[in-house]
Amino acid sequence: MRSIWKTAMTVVALSAASWNVQAQTVSVTDMAKRSVSVPATVNRIVALGPGALRLMTYLQATDRVVGVDDLETGSPAGRPYALAHPELARLPRASKGGSAEINKKPDLEALLSVRPQVIFATYMDARVANQVQQIIGVPVVVLSYSSSLGTFDHSLNESLRLAGKILQREQRAEAVVAFIQQTQQDLQKRTASIPAAQRASAYLGGLGQRGAHGIESTEQRYAPFDWVGVNNLAKQFRADSGTYLKLDKERLLQLNPSIIFVDSGGQDITNTDYTSRLQGYGVDANGKIINGVLTDLKIDTSNLAPKSSSSVTSSINLNSSSPVIVDTGASAVKFDPSKPETYTKSFST
Repeated sequence: MRSIWKTAMTVVALSAASWNVQAQTVSVTDMAKRSVSVPATVNRIVALGPGALRLMTYLQATDRVVGVDDLETGSPAGRPYALAHPELARLPRASKGGSAEINKKPDLEALLSVRPQVIFATYMDARVANQVQQIIGVPVVVLSYSSSLGTFDHSLNESLRLAGKILQREQRAEAVVAFIQQTQQDLQKRTASIPAAQRASAYLGGLGQRGAHGIESTEQRYAPFDWVGVNNLAKQFRADSGTYLKLDKERLLQLNPSIIFVDSGGQDITNTDYTSRLQGYGVDANGKIINGVLTDLKIDTSNLAPKSSSSVTSSINLNSSSPVIVDTGASAVKFDPSKPETYTKSFST
């Protein structure tokens, strides 16, 4: 009887332990359509990939971030959230980050060293997320920073709601989504009365796409342009992927946009291109301009050997109302190169 009682108590204890584990986890479906079990209470997180940490700041959850990638410790240019939260740059290293690590396994050793309960990741497919989660045993939740860069579309709103649920920031998530939608509606209302033919045309350059790029990097669905009805000049070209493209610089010169906006994330590269490579049309062996072929302009800075001028050609217009020099008769003035008075017009060189 005593043995039966002990067995029953063991079963009850195991059942209670199983129930307790289930009660401490929550199952969610991430933006990669993966079912992920996360702790019911999450106090330690890492956000990897473009825009991931930005979403955490939108949710006012920076106090739960325990590590950042190397990119977050550099210049805050293009990352206003880094200016608002300089303390993030002082957190321990969690991975390398940057374009070379997008949709690839992060630095797993560094990740484990900061002991996150949940890893939020953007631009990571289900296969890579499953591998990372299986290797280190930490839930990986895939978020979306919009289907196209800078569009603030439905997928971004749902990512905010998903992360808000995991971090118990549901009200904050809904407030951010509402603010985005209200701002969009307000901007559209302000420019709704402008006829299409009178709307401004502009080009966006330097847009980040899994890393920083120069002036040729642009986007056909750019929220600030769409919301205020700007004619996005990039829409007339074929996209490379989705609605993103890298416009050939020669085409950009031919386009000659009157207004160019440069994304701050690509400003350094754009400035370098602008200052270090001045281009123009080259010339052939006869000194004639080769139209349509851009080349880097080079200035010869070497010393040139002196060479005397062999001839000088000049064209002048004579004043027809000037006094006539009498060159006939007794009072004729004889031309003398040494006497300026025998010239109708003279000037020094």
